[in-house]
Amino acid sequence: MEYPYVGFDGSTIDLFVANSEKYRDTTLSLLRNLCNERGMYCIYVSANRPKSNLELVLRAGSIRTDLFFFVDCVSKLVANGANGSSDTDNHIYVSTPGNLTDISIAISKAMRHLNGRRIFVFVDSLSTLEVYNSATALARFVHFLVTKMRTHGVGGIFLILDGEHDKRLLATLSHYCDRVVATSEAFRNPEVYEEPQLSQQAF
Repeated sequence: MEYPYVGFDGSTIDLFVANSEKYRDTTLSLLRNLCNERGMYCIYVSANRPKSNLELVLRAGSIRTDLFFFVDCVSKLVANGANGSSDTDNHIYVSTPGNLTDISIAISKAMRHLNGRRIFVFVDSLSTLEVYNSATALARFVHFLVTKMRTHGVGGIFLILDGEHDKRLLATLSHYCDRVVATSEAFRNPEVYEEPQLSQQAF
């Protein structure tokens, strides 16, 4: 049995702190609930997997990939500019996870493409983006993106792995988002922390 993602209404912006051991199950549960059950369209920003592999994982998890627009930050990096990395109607390739400007532009294009539909942005993950960018640059990127999303009434989930982040960065990001959601047992036991509780738990 899977539980719904409580409190996410399509306009909420959540910082989701995922247990690294349950990361894949957590991600699939979130997307099944929001896409399959609620019929929402997802702008999936992938810094971990190329689009071709990600689609296989989603289909294996019985998730409707026709509701996805992919911003792929991996394929061009590993292909080193090889053929087969052209943008289409449902995905945009970004050169590297370190190019935050192009990622932001790609998300804006995806939002325009899906205009009029119920959409949310899913960033997978801030932990990977932190490898390629400074904490300051990443915090600035998230603040800019969150502001843009709120302006357009678009919700989102920023995924970060528990224990694999700069603690000061997490504290900063928590101020930009509506909620910080932590899971100790994948998606089956969600806990939502108020900001002061987060400080006590994480630090």
